Amino acid sequence: MAVQHYNIRCRDEHITCKNKNYRASVGMTARRTVTVSITPEQDALLRAFLHSGRYRSVSEVMRAALRQLEREEAATLTLIATSALPREADRA
Repeated sequence: MAVQHYNIRCRDEHITCKNKNYRASVGMTARRTVTVSITPEQDALLRAFLHSGRYRSVSEVMRAALRQLEREEAATLTLIATSALPREADRA
């Protein structure tokens, strides 16, 4: 099975410097290149997103996907935390 590789340039919204997080100021962008291996099906989906015109680059698609993943993970962690609360109350 062929795997497609992309080099993605992403603009970091947060930069870590000397163990302190701070927001990048306007005009100051930190970029990091990441290589991602995707399946042919994922490549077709990526191309469809680009072809739709909603996204202008692979980086935009990946940033949107990561934002969605972040929201899903936060919701999952909230669900886990709230479902654990009744069990702790039962112990008391």
